[in-house]
Amino acid sequence: MFVENSIGESKSREVVSGVGNEEFSKKEVFSDISGFYKRNSLSTPAEMRFFYNLREAWGREYDVYPQVHVGAVFAPKSHYRNWGELNKLNKRIDFLLVDKEKQSPVLAIELDDWSHNSMRARTRDRFVEDLFVGNKIPFVRFNQGNYDALEIRKRLFTAFDKDVYLRI
Repeated sequence: MFVENSIGESKSREVVSGVGNEEFSKKEVFSDISGFYKRNSLSTPAEMRFFYNLREAWGREYDVYPQVHVGAVFAPKSHYRNWGELNKLNKRIDFLLVDKEKQSPVLAIELDDWSHNSMRARTRDRFVEDLFVGNKIPFVRFNQGNYDALEIRKRLFTAFDKDVYLRI
């Protein structure tokens, strides 16, 4: 977009659409940080307990990453202005086991708590499950609870063997 300054010169400016007919430069839109705060942790207390036990159970064989953005694992087949498909990937998975050398995803884990009860959350969960399983990455759900490292290890062996979606 070209804008004219007070002395009649035209200059180029990238513009972001605002509310109604308002337009803002990207600098104006992204410079106000006052509405944000730093989270104390990436995970809930239940997720932290699970994370420590998961690392104990599988940390020697795999890297364990918490709160992985689904868009870091998958990409749309068509990148050209494919905002709808990119937006579908704007979700996180609770944990991802990753091959230590290749850094490729090996198994995805989701912990189910109250936040997975709504219809919207169930629709999101089904999409994420289908995405992983459809791409041959085992996907395991754990109901909320306390799982020790040995129990986690035993249950994930099943998922590695079956290479499918598994609800625990």
